[in-house]
Amino acid sequence: MQNHLKFLDHVYWEQKQRFLLEEDTYPCWTLFAIEEGRFRYGISKYQGEAAFGDLVFCPPFTPFRRKIIEPLSFHFYSFDCIPSADDIQKDLIQQLPLGKVTLFDQERLASNFFYMKQWQTLNDPVTYERKAHFLQDLWHLYCMERETVKEKGVDSRAKDPLIHELTLWIQRHAFEPIIFKDVAASKGLSPVQLTRRFQQQNGVSPIEYLTHLRLKKAKTLLLETNYTLEQIAQQCGYENGFYLSRVFSKKMKMFPSQFRTAYKL
Repeated sequence: MQNHLKFLDHVYWEQKQRFLLEEDTYPCWTLFAIEEGRFRYGISKYQGEAAFGDLVFCPPFTPFRRKIIEPLSFHFYSFDCIPSADDIQKDLIQQLPLGKVTLFDQERLASNFFYMKQWQTLNDPVTYERKAHFLQDLWHLYCMERETVKEKGVDSRAKDPLIHELTLWIQRHAFEPIIFKDVAASKGLSPVQLTRRFQQQNGVSPIEYLTHLRLKKAKTLLLETNYTLEQIAQQCGYENGFYLSRVFSKKMKMFPSQFRTAYKL
């Protein structure tokens, strides 16, 4: 049994330095889908920090406290909740999360973010339907992962403080040289132990997560600048343009030049 979300609006904020209001209240449900950076939130009795992979839900007429820790890029959705025919309102509200939930299928999440960002300034009917589709996709992704946890009878991916800290560290240093063998040693782990715990927590290996962050920035620079591949490689943590091109084409199934030609406006 799942809720049906009625899409109202979508706004994309990029590299936001601070919130104009550190506390606000909305007349509808709101969702912060974090693409980059970190912020601290407080909703009712729930509080914590949110970063990439996290969705933060706030119900209507509930104070939403928030403070940016690192420059924040995020998708802001507003929506209403429509119960299906066999639901009652009380059960419906209980199903909706309050506060932060973490999605583990980060490849799918990153893909959604990429397309959501492309359409963020458009307001035609087709774009409206697409934005509504991606809101539903985020919701169904959360529901599927929650149901998988229920079937297993235990959340085997409960928060691992060391890996959570490491994930944030990778976000901060993603565009610098990183040797995971040294990172593992600094945490008192072997490379195999580090990879296993990171995969269990985040659904991807450390190198896959690092590659996602670097390629996300590379795609942005390809579309928004005229930098050469060598210049982009230097800004994304790669030794040279040749190596970036090899990684990019393997993951994206096209060369950087083809991506730039196909998607640059």
